[in-house]
Amino acid sequence: MDSVIEPAPKRVKMEMPLISFVIPAHNASSTIDDCIASICESTYRPLEIAVYNDASTDDTLEKLNAWVPKCKAKDITLHVVEQKKKTPGGAGYAKNRAAEACSGMYFAFLDSDDMVVPERVEIQLKMAKEDPKLIVGANFKRTPEGSTWHYTAWANSLTNEQLVLQQYRECTIIMPTWFMRRERFLAVGCFSEAPEGVTIPEDLIFFLKHLELGGTLAKSEEKLVIYRHSSGSVCSKLPRRILLRTRLASLERRVLSQWTSFTIWGCGRDGKNFFVDLSEEYKKKVTAFCDVNEKKIGTKYYCRETKTQVPIIHFSEAKPPIICCVSMGRTDGELEANIKSLNLVEGVNFWHFN
Repeated sequence: MDSVIEPAPKRVKMEMPLISFVIPAHNASSTIDDCIASICESTYRPLEIAVYNDASTDDTLEKLNAWVPKCKAKDITLHVVEQKKKTPGGAGYAKNRAAEACSGMYFAFLDSDDMVVPERVEIQLKMAKEDPKLIVGANFKRTPEGSTWHYTAWANSLTNEQLVLQQYRECTIIMPTWFMRRERFLAVGCFSEAPEGVTIPEDLIFFLKHLELGGTLAKSEEKLVIYRHSSGSVCSKLPRRILLRTRLASLERRVLSQWTSFTIWGCGRDGKNFFVDLSEEYKKKVTAFCDVNEKKIGTKYYCRETKTQVPIIHFSEAKPPIICCVSMGRTDGELEANIKSLNLVEGVNFWHFN
């Protein structure tokens, strides 16, 4: 009997998903060339870039238009999104307009003054494929070197578990490293857009909402973004109190609403601001402040706004659950050792808020 040889199966060429870089730009003339040039060196294809020119008054638009044919020569489509307002709409508005011009399955976010390393997309895409509700971030290199060193060291040292556990300190993944499915971006509801003349932390609002809606976080340990420091950036103009209230609103909804009472660790400026900005319902749940300052222990904190007196006790007497309003990494390990001595479980009966 003759043997039957089955024909070899046809090889199906797997199409790679289109990745869209989403970039807002306002008066970015001095940095936009470096930004786009770095994307053009990416090892991944297919790629597209969408840049919204947010009412720039310099030659940002001219430089962007000059990049259209240069990007095409690199097999990348550059969408220069037409300005839709005469005055700047703000970061959230600009990012949303850029995103609307994109058709990729995945979005890679970047600011117009930052740059990427060639392997960024390949590395983050591989991670993002594992979970449709994932925001993938990355470590970053700060330039000029040494600027905001404390923040950079903290952000780059976080484990994937700490990305969630320290979410109320600030964004544990910086926005210029965000990489996610387009569907996830739309499910969260895009970025909040501020009224004219108002600055809001649109990335922090999105980040916390993503987590509230069951989103997950992961980060590449490789430094995939060159994150430029600028003293005049939008982030630097945000008042600390606005950031506090944004984080606090989420904390109240997701954590404090589950507790019948709690202690505030730290009776300094940050702890007091935290208490003052609490909703009335949650002020009533505060049983004490705890501290290490002998001059404060045994006294009471009087809140003028609410005419409330709250006792200040030694940290060793504090009863969990606890919200810590003292900055980590600034007491030569004393704070961390004191927290450890109470056998607290971060994310269960203990959260860092500063």
